[in-house]
Amino acid sequence: MTAKTQSAQDDLAYMRTVVEQGGRPRMAGALIYMAAGLIYGAETLVHWGQSINLIQLSESATLAFVAGCTLLFVLVMVVLIVRDKTKGVGAGTGSRALNAAFGGAGLANIALMAIFGVNAWRQHDFMIWMLYPCVVFALQGAAWYVAFMLRWKIWMLTVSLGCLTTSVVMGLVIGTPTFNLVAALACFAWLAVPGAIMARDARREV
Repeated sequence: MTAKTQSAQDDLAYMRTVVEQGGRPRMAGALIYMAAGLIYGAETLVHWGQSINLIQLSESATLAFVAGCTLLFVLVMVVLIVRDKTKGVGAGTGSRALNAAFGGAGLANIALMAIFGVNAWRQHDFMIWMLYPCVVFALQGAAWYVAFMLRWKIWMLTVSLGCLTTSVVMGLVIGTPTFNLVAALACFAWLAVPGAIMARDARREV
């Protein structure tokens, strides 16, 4: 065994030890993740209902509904973050590593939103914008894979593979009613459920 190989193994062992000894997960982050899944899952489910003529909404009503979902999520996020800071909840090194993984994916999402949004507007092609949520789930899958490699929890690997599979499936059904249905179910399964699991773990570690 070379010195470099031994060093790499030692570094990996150290990282795993740090993660296993990490501090209490932030309840706010878990609840925000769950809220995102429930709110946006409900929104895309309504869009699916519209696409199959099960739900009838005018263009102005649809716009108001979409804006309302976004405002509701932002409100929930702000309240949870403020409450979390007020309680002075800290995060261990392991939790900070996971936060960094998801934070990085979030920053990439913002950049991609601008890229897809601007080009969809310039080309007057909504199909370009529809690629954005596919990429979002791919990035979430990558972030969850990092979480799995740090924590070695099977449910994290399941979420990672679920997000990656969802990304591919959505890419294949763009332009069909199935797109919104897959997106809705994915929001519930890969956002709301993991958020609930993380919230449960946070309560146990109080």
